[in-house]
Order: sequence, then structure tokens, then C-alpha cells
Amino acid sequence: MLIRRWGAVAASLLLLAALAYVFLGLDRSPTETPWLSHRTGAGQRMKLTLPDGTRIVLNAESEISYPESFSKTGREVHLSGEAFFAVVRDLRRPFQVQTERSYTMVLGTQFNVQDYPADSLATVSLVEGQIEVNAPADDEAQLLAPGQQWRWNVQTQQANLLRFNPKQVAGWKDNILVFDNQPLAEVIPVLERHFGVAIRVENEQSNAAR
Repeated sequence: MLIRRWGAVAASLLLLAALAYVFLGLDRSPTETPWLSHRTGAGQRMKLTLPDGTRIVLNAESEISYPESFSKTGREVHLSGEAFFAVVRDLRRPFQVQTERSYTMVLGTQFNVQDYPADSLATVSLVEGQIEVNAPADDEAQLLAPGQQWRWNVQTQQANLLRFNPKQVAGWKDNILVFDNQPLAEVIPVLERHFGVAIRVENEQSNAAR
């Protein structure tokens, strides 16, 4: 009789332990890291420092998202618009910038990414270091050297590598805008975003003027 009673007690204790394991969350899987987002309006720019110390300047009408803390194997951010990155070097955790039309993989470097949804071109321009870039529609990544710009044409779905003027590409973060023989139609959107104004051209033929 005593043995049977102790058996019942032991069974009850096991049941309580099992319930505690479930309800107290002892078998709970790790929760996902929350993501943070920052957005700028027309005429606005924003300076950010990521959890790893990487510094970012976010251009006008842009949005960037990143995890509250990076994982042990990688660092990933999502961008819509334009931003300049000064990435802290970490060989164990590559840094990846993902936009709608480009993937940029780096270890530690300085570069500019521009990918506004309304634009016909997406560009990644390397100032310092080394990066790999490819488009979602193109599995072949291209390795960039300092001074090279990766340019993706939305209409042709093709990528080209070009040389670029650093002031023309990244001068915006210091409030410097440089235009070199560009048609007015390309200049106007840049001015509108940078200064937060609306520009109207009455004569459409003027859009081709340089």
C-alpha cells in the first residue's frame, strides 16, 4: 500500500515537472531579433551608427532597416533609396546591403548605394576597400575595386562597371551636389529630393538639355 502511494506521488511530481517545462517556456525556441527602421523625407538626411559601429548617412526620401543586434555569422541591412556606408571590418561577419535590385557583400569598407524604386538605374559605388555586387536577376557577382561603380539598368536587365567621381556620387552627404553633362531630366529628381522642393519644367524639350 505504501509503495503504491509513493508511486502515485512520483507520477504527480513528474506531471508537474512536465507542465512546468511547457508553461514556463523551458522548451521555447529563441525569439527573433527585432528590426529597427529609419526613414527620411524630402530634404532630410540622417546619420546613424549600427550595433557593430558601422556608420551610415541616409539620403533624402530613403529608408533603412536592420536588426537590433547582429548575429554571430553575418550583418544584414535593407535599403530603399540611397545611403553612404563606412563599415567596420569583421572577417567573421560579412556585411550585406540588400535593395530591391542589388546585393552588396563586404567585410569592411566605404561605399555608396543608390536604389530609388522610381529610378531606372541602381548603382553601387566603391570608395575604399573591396565589395561584391550582384542583382537578384543576375547570379554572377562582380568584384569591385576602389573607384569603380556597378550600375544596373532596369530596362535592359544588364550590369556595367564604370569609373566615377567620388564627389559626384557621395558629395550629397556633405551637402555638395555635382553634375557632369547630365540631362535636366536626371538632375531635377536629385534637386527635388535634396532640397525638398517640387520643380516644374514648362517646356518638356528642356528635359534633354545638359
